[in-house]
Amino acid sequence: MFKFNNYSNKKNSKQIIHPLVNTNNMSKIINSNKTIHIFISGIIRPNINYLNFLSAKIKYLFSSFNIKLYLLTWDNQNINKENIIGFDYIFFEPEPTDEYIYNNITNKTKQQIQLKGEIDIWTPRIYKQFYSIRKIIEHIQSNNIYIPDDDIVIRIRPDSYFYDYQINNMNIILNSFNTNIYYFCPRYETALSSCDWFAIASYNIFKKILYIKDDKTYNELIKNIWNAEDIILYNIKNNNIKSFSLNNNIQLRICRKFTSENELKLHHYK
Repeated sequence: MFKFNNYSNKKNSKQIIHPLVNTNNMSKIINSNKTIHIFISGIIRPNINYLNFLSAKIKYLFSSFNIKLYLLTWDNQNINKENIIGFDYIFFEPEPTDEYIYNNITNKTKQQIQLKGEIDIWTPRIYKQFYSIRKIIEHIQSNNIYIPDDDIVIRIRPDSYFYDYQINNMNIILNSFNTNIYYFCPRYETALSSCDWFAIASYNIFKKILYIKDDKTYNELIKNIWNAEDIILYNIKNNNIKSFSLNNNIQLRICRKFTSENELKLHHYK
């Protein structure tokens, strides 16, 4: 499944090359009854207008299927909640404080240890990312929202921007979806061939890779990984899950500033 090459970086790590998805042998007859659950979680950024733009864009890109759009965000943001539109389910959750996180998450990533405190300020940021995913799943469960384990789940950052999206190829991939594979868009230079911006998996596989059930489990996990993106590779390996790159079909950016579709600032991480 993986090919290991030397990664020329002071991190002295290995780069993982993920096989690309091939659509040649997949069915082109699209099943429009297929349900896709799309999870967006974390702080709203750069603003609500962009979040609404993203929700509309998602509905357009995935319009061949039955879409359910979920949002979990913090309840302490200075926003008008009623201005959020386009979501089937919206959950608000108290944001964990930095004090709570530093008191309860005592372990650090290998990168933090190697850099000797230079990026310890990342501890709350990394924790909140996975905590928000934990809470969106807990809200789904506590509200008795039924998602079959074989249904498709897509994880998207609130500030992700679809710079390029090959609709026809992606429709074929989603239509012929393999429930035992994790599809994503790895970054080969800045994330050691991982990425936490965007992922597609069955609900069952999604939970095995991105759901960390409690702080104790998270605290034990964090000391075994290089950085936040490495949690994905760690759980892929430990659960013997195959992963495929969507980089031939999707190109992503991060939106840092948004006024309108024609007036925005994008950041590109390779």
